Amino acid sequence: MTERTQIIVWLYQISDQYKLRRFGNIIYFSRKNKYVVLYVSSEYASKVITELKSKNYVQSVETSKTDKLDFSAEH
Repeated sequence: MTERTQIIVWLYQISDQYKLRRFGNIIYFSRKNKYVVLYVSSEYASKVITELKSKNYVQSVETSKTDKLDFSAEH
């Protein structure tokens, strides 16, 4: 399995979510809050983030914090 990074993309209009399909897999989108949760391969994540930030229909881009959480059963 390839490692994937979860990216949250905030949009000005939710109808622009269809333009994000070429960047990765859309897992969830919120019509009310106008954001899209997108999974991207980890090796291309930084390149995709910089490209998304330059788009005029994107308000902001951030990576999810779930990658940094520890889900082990040790604690």
